[in-house]
Amino acid sequence: MHKRSIWYELHGWSPKYYTADLKHEIPRRLKDRILFGADYPLFAYERLVKDWRAEGYAPEILDKVFHANAERFLAEVGCKGPI
Repeated sequence: MHKRSIWYELHGWSPKYYTADLKHEIPRRLKDRILFGADYPLFAYERLVKDWRAEGYAPEILDKVFHANAERFLAEVGCKGPI
């Protein structure tokens, strides 16, 4: 957490299989550093969105995970244009 240039892109696993520690930290210390990844076509977007919502995270946290963090990350690295 002390390295502000580190971001976490979570893909390849449904959030129901994340460790208890990771699940605990996502809405806390990691809420501004997590990026959603789907690993399509292995996992459909709809399934993963459903799985994330089933974990009980607040809508504000899911908004960050699903797109706000990625938008901020891309702006910080100089990506120009619509996302």
